[in-house]
This record gives sequence, C-alpha cells and structure tokens, in this order.
Amino acid sequence: MSAFNMMNALTALMAVMSPNTGDTRNPVIFIVLAIVAVALIILSIVLNKSKKNKK
Repeated sequence: MSAFNMMNALTALMAVMSPNTGDTRNPVIFIVLAIVAVALIILSIVLNKSKKNKK
C-alpha cells in the first residue's frame, strides 16, 4: 500500500469521523488521526526502503 493510498484512506476516515460539520470541533480526534497518518507514512517509506534493499 503506497503512502498516497494511505492518505486517501485516512482522508475518508476523517470525513466519516466528522460528518457534515466541516469544522473540527473535537481537535483531539483530529490530532490523533494526524499523528497516525504521519506514523503510517513514515512506516510505509521505511518498508519501501527495506524492500528495495533486499532485492
């Protein structure tokens, strides 16, 4: 799964978490999702580098 696909999935998840409001009234959920997004992107980059090194 590429980082772009992860971002799309997380964007969809954020849209589901805050239905029809458009604003982030619960900043804790938004901050947690942002941290998870960054962690997943870093993890995918590390995994991609390790896959390339094995070949």
